[in-house]
Amino acid sequence: MNVRALNRALLARQHLLERSSLPVPAMLGHLVGMQAQAPLAPYVGLWTRLDRFRPEDLASLLSGRRAVRGLLMRGTVHLVLAEDARVLRPLVQRVVANGYTGHFGRRIGDADLGAVVHFGRQLLEARPRTRRQLQDALAARWPEHDAEALSYAVGYLVRTAQVRPRGVWGSTGPATLTTLDGWLGGTAGVRPGFGRRRPGVVGADEAAGDRGADGPADVPRGVERGAVRRRGRRAAGPGHPGGSRCRRATALPAEHCWWTASTARTGAGPERSWR
Repeated sequence: MNVRALNRALLARQHLLERSSLPVPAMLGHLVGMQAQAPLAPYVGLWTRLDRFRPEDLASLLSGRRAVRGLLMRGTVHLVLAEDARVLRPLVQRVVANGYTGHFGRRIGDADLGAVVHFGRQLLEARPRTRRQLQDALAARWPEHDAEALSYAVGYLVRTAQVRPRGVWGSTGPATLTTLDGWLGGTAGVRPGFGRRRPGVVGADEAAGDRGADGPADVPRGVERGAVRRRGRRAAGPGHPGGSRCRRATALPAEHCWWTASTARTGAGPERSWR
């Protein structure tokens, strides 16, 4: 199989060669997640993939809380099915937390992040808040610390969702956060087969043992053992240890290995420019 055939196979798997008749929830589940840093980007991504797509089809999922926008893969906002959000956030929590310390580690000083996260979660459970509202409340509690860095600690370390109307077609509003569990309510199962056939991803059992700043990574029952565990770090570009393994397996240059390995499993690759 040559490079062109591999690229065509990837595009076909992403439903980017021809439009599909799948309903919106099925397509969203197939892709696992769509980049949604720009609130309306998923509408373009779904219009590209689906026959007879109407913006109301996705808007109704968001309004009915059957789909949700939140901080997930790569520490950026993604759109996913509600039932998948509960699985994905614990699995990526360690990476998200590392992203926070990488960006804000020097600004948090001696702040007690455990106390900040606990207080921030209480604020968001009481009512949804914008970043500015959250920052002001944290500044009042810890005036000696960088309030912006503390507000981002809550966003990164508490499992959150962005509430409507942001992301709903025909509406607008600021990014407003609440807790993921508070927004979705109750408990949700796992889609049958979720986590299967995801290259390079394995292990709900291991993820369940990870503890982040937001407590245990509670992976719901039904995610198969070994289904979502990362094999090594990331099969990335030149100089990355995963690159040589990928090249031996596919005869692709390292830069192609990064794209196919890291973006194919999230459905996020074609939407990267919409951040």
